[in-house]
Amino acid sequence: MGIRGLQTFIEEKLSLLNQFELHNCNVLLDGNSIYHQMYKQCHLTCLFGGEYDKFYRYCKQLFESFRICDVNAMVVFDGARLDNRKLSTVLERSQRRVDYSTRTSVNTDLSPLLLRQAFINVLDDMNIPYVSALGEGDDESVSLANHLDCYLIARDSDYYCYNLFKGYIPFDYLDINPIEKDSYHYLSAQLFTIDVLLK
Repeated sequence: MGIRGLQTFIEEKLSLLNQFELHNCNVLLDGNSIYHQMYKQCHLTCLFGGEYDKFYRYCKQLFESFRICDVNAMVVFDGARLDNRKLSTVLERSQRRVDYSTRTSVNTDLSPLLLRQAFINVLDDMNIPYVSALGEGDDESVSLANHLDCYLIARDSDYYCYNLFKGYIPFDYLDINPIEKDSYHYLSAQLFTIDVLLK
C-alpha cells in the first residue's frame, strides 16, 4: 500500500535509481498497482463506461513491448484475505473514496468496477501467467521474484524496503516504448536495489 513520503524521497534522490536497459530477462509485476497506475496513465474516466477498450489496448501495448524486448512477464495479484493492519488501511481509503465521490457529481479519479477484469482479459489473451496471493501480495511477490531471479515492477513504495535480488523497477520509471540498439530492443527503466539505499 505504500509508505508515506518514501516515494517522494526516492524521486528527490534520483541517484538512488540507476539507468537500466530492460531486455532478455524475466519480470514479475504487482498486478494491482500496475493496472491502477496504467489506468491513470491512460487519462481515461469512469464517466463513459470505464473506456475499457482503450485501457485494454494500452495494457496490450505494455506486454507487446515486453515481447519485442524478449522480456517474459508474470503477474501477482493481491488476494482476498486481510490482516488487521491492512483492513484498517483499506477501510480508511474506502471511506476517503466514498467521501470524495459524494462531494462531487463529476468524479474522474475513481477506478471503474471491472478494471481488474479488463487487465486479466489482456493477460489471458496474451497468455501471460498470473496468480493471486492469499492476502496482501507484496511478500509473495518478493519471494517469487527472488526465487525466479527476476526483476519486480510495481507502483508501491513498500518494495523499496525489500531485499530484491535483481531489484525493483518503479513503474513510473519504465518507458514502455521499445528502443532499438544494435541487434536487440530494450525498454528504458530506472532500477532500484536496496544496497544503494544502505550506502
